Amino acid sequence: MLLLSLVALLGISRAALAFNPPPLSGPVVDQAGVLPAADKARIEGKLRALRGTSGPQVAVLILSSLGGESVEDVAYATAKAWKLGDAARDDGVLLLVATGERKIRIETGKGVGGDLTDLESNQIIRERIGPELKRGSYAAGIEAGVDAIAAKLTGTAPPRSPNAPPEWFPAVLVLGLLLTFFVVIFAMVKMIRGAGRRGGSSGGSYHGSDYSSSSSDSSSGGGSDYSGGGGDFGGGGSSGDY
Repeated sequence: MLLLSLVALLGISRAALAFNPPPLSGPVVDQAGVLPAADKARIEGKLRALRGTSGPQVAVLILSSLGGESVEDVAYATAKAWKLGDAARDDGVLLLVATGERKIRIETGKGVGGDLTDLESNQIIRERIGPELKRGSYAAGIEAGVDAIAAKLTGTAPPRSPNAPPEWFPAVLVLGLLLTFFVVIFAMVKMIRGAGRRGGSSGGSYHGSDYSSSSSDSSSGGGSDYSGGGGDFGGGGSSGDY
C-alpha cells in the first residue's frame, strides 16, 4: 500500500512539473526577452524565407527556465505540440535555448535525420551557437545556429562566423611557409657552395650578396501565420551547455 502511495505521489509530482509549451506565435518565441526587436525580426525573416522557398520549418524557442525539466523533454514536448514541418516530410527543426540553465537543444524531425544528423547538430551547438552565447551575444549565437541549420537542410554552405579567419587565410599561410622553406634551402645551398669555393681557392673571398638578394625577394504551431504543418518528431537531435 505504501509503495502504491509513493508511485502515485511521484506521478503527481511529475505531472506538476510537466512542461506546457507556449503558443507558436511566430518563427522565434523569445520568452526570456534576450533578443532586440531588430535582431528578432531579421532572424524571423530568414526562417520565413527558408520555409517559403525550401520547405523545412525551423523555429526558435528561448526560455528563461526549464522549470525543473530536462532540456530534451522540453524540446521534444514543444516540437510535438507545435507540429513543426510538413506532415508528409516531417522536416521540422526546433532550436531551444534555456538562459537560466544555460542549455541548448536542437530537436530534429523524423524526416531530416539524413540532412541534419545528431553529430552535425552537436557540432553546430559547440562551434556556432555556444561560443556566442558564452559571450552574451544571444542574437549572434542564435542567428549563427539558424544559418547553420538552414545550410544543412538546403545543402548550401553556411555564412562564415564574423570571428572566423578569412577564407584565404589557410592558403596564404601554407604558401608563406613553403616560400620560407625554399628560401632557407636556397640560402643554405648558396652558403655551402660559397664555403666550398673559399676552401678550394687560395686568394678567393666569400661575398654574401647572392644570399642577401635572394632573401630580399621573399616578402564571417499556434494560431499564427507560422503554424506547424503536422510534422512529427522522434527524439532526434543534440544538446549542449554554454
